[in-house]
Amino acid sequence: MKTILLASIVQLTSCSESKTVEAQTPKSDVTINHLTQDIHKEKKPYVISKQDSSVVYKKETNTELQVQKKFFQESVEVAIDETWVIKKIDPLLLKVKKTLLDKDIPKQDKIYWLAYLHYYEAIFYKTIAKNDHKASASIEKAIELLNENPRTSEDYALLAGCTSFSIQFANLVQLPKISSKVSELAKKSLQLNPKNMRAYYVLASHNLYTPKMFGGVVKVEEYAHKGLACPERLDHKLYSPYWGKYKIYEILEDYYQMENRPLEAKKYKELIKKKL
Repeated sequence: MKTILLASIVQLTSCSESKTVEAQTPKSDVTINHLTQDIHKEKKPYVISKQDSSVVYKKETNTELQVQKKFFQESVEVAIDETWVIKKIDPLLLKVKKTLLDKDIPKQDKIYWLAYLHYYEAIFYKTIAKNDHKASASIEKAIELLNENPRTSEDYALLAGCTSFSIQFANLVQLPKISSKVSELAKKSLQLNPKNMRAYYVLASHNLYTPKMFGGVVKVEEYAHKGLACPERLDHKLYSPYWGKYKIYEILEDYYQMENRPLEAKKYKELIKKKL
């Protein structure tokens, strides 16, 4: 499945005892606990009708069990791909629930992947369900989680991407401030780790979809090629992300098409096909 670009639709022209416990609990913990409590309140089991797809998805497929032993991102991609195949949000929502309830995931990693999943919820609601209200609510969840206590280069890169996506739901007065914030967050990510490919992806994407009159398009190649020169992974830990390489290919394909450079556009289109 061809993944959706983080900023593919960014257009600057459009876009008592309980009290004591709460006081001692970090806000990010409160957010996660609240979401977890909501899950336990649900009485209906997760079900995807066989009529929705020729593929039967179970609560925990063998595929997911296998890939999760390698890198957590792979199990996330299984949920995202299933969602786009059946065009229903259920696999993504199930993965959110599993992630929330998994006690083995370290807190900071859990926040990161919950935000990433909410980000893809927003993409689904915007592009497939055509529901801007739910899309806006989902991306705000992602931003809220990441904003509480960003620590790593990866946190800031994902926060930059989510902030970029949120621009389309902002009013005209907010646009310059949000746009500036995207660049600030991506550059903070690179300050923490200058080899973070995902930070360069956000900068390239954001620059591509910023109008030329506001300084857009001029740095797409620079950011994209710097990103491709970076390693896909900053480390090989179970919960570390490695997405971004093919997203940069997509950015370059779009850029060369816009610039009427068909041979270069074709080159990256072919590279993208190798993943599909």
